[in-house]
Amino acid sequence: MNNTKLSLGALFVSFLLKASLNIPMMYFLKFLGIDAYYGCVVTNAVVESITFIIVLLILKKKYQFKYKNMIVVLMKSLLCVALMISSLYLVSLIFNIDSQGRFMSIIYIIVYTLIGMIVYLFTAKRVGLFKDVLGVDTFKDFVKLLKH
Repeated sequence: MNNTKLSLGALFVSFLLKASLNIPMMYFLKFLGIDAYYGCVVTNAVVESITFIIVLLILKKKYQFKYKNMIVVLMKSLLCVALMISSLYLVSLIFNIDSQGRFMSIIYIIVYTLIGMIVYLFTAKRVGLFKDVLGVDTFKDFVKLLKH
């Protein structure tokens, strides 16, 4: 869609909102009895959601696209993420993660990354997420797309 002004504007507004809301959100969460460091996470989620909705509204007005297609892709993505998280949870139940050193922590991260990636990619392939998002159905087509 090549809409650089919209992208940079959304980025700038997002930055300003995060910078202005981070500290107040930390105080607010502390007041509620929640650890203050969650304020950054909450602020980020709120600001990104607001920015996302505004960008969607502007793009819908400009390009008249349908939200239905986007919702289908979103549901497929959420399914892939849910299956990945579930599989990683099952792995954590089977293998006790009680690493004492940096090396073992790195090994666990690598193993979990590989398992999560395999589950996500397999599920994405099965539900047709690659075709919906990238317009390609196989890895070979994806490599061809990158070469052009």
